[in-house]
Amino acid sequence: MKLPVSAAELKKMKLMSRGNPKKIAEYTLKEKQYKEMVSAFFDDETPFASHPSESYVESLRRKAEETGDEADKARYAIMKDRFDMNEYEHKQAHFDYVKTRSTLIQKVSAGEKLTKSDLHDAELLARQSPGPENMVLYSKIKRELSQEASE
Repeated sequence: MKLPVSAAELKKMKLMSRGNPKKIAEYTLKEKQYKEMVSAFFDDETPFASHPSESYVESLRRKAEETGDEADKARYAIMKDRFDMNEYEHKQAHFDYVKTRSTLIQKVSAGEKLTKSDLHDAELLARQSPGPENMVLYSKIKRELSQEASE
């Protein structure tokens, strides 16, 4: 089952919406949809867990397979999404941050051609960790791309 919006997408939307009223409105709408979806599928009998255990997710998977009920499939999909997001954040977030930052610094230093994807990655880094180094890196990439566009 494909969720209308995942927990990871919501988290990223929240981070990227800071200071932008249009993006804040989009995030707020998606967050409301997510909360409505959660309240529709979870109750005291089947509680929603922000950080579900692997065994809880597995029990929801088994129940969804046994019953074939769409609500059970939705509960499993939501909890699997939460579990996957938490696992990713726990194991990979720091590694991806360091790898992305070093890749961007290397591209800028070597004078390689920069892309809009690089700009997006730099913006994400600057929003996640708004230190001076990341802000400067984002500004450099943005400036170089705007200079290329004006040529």
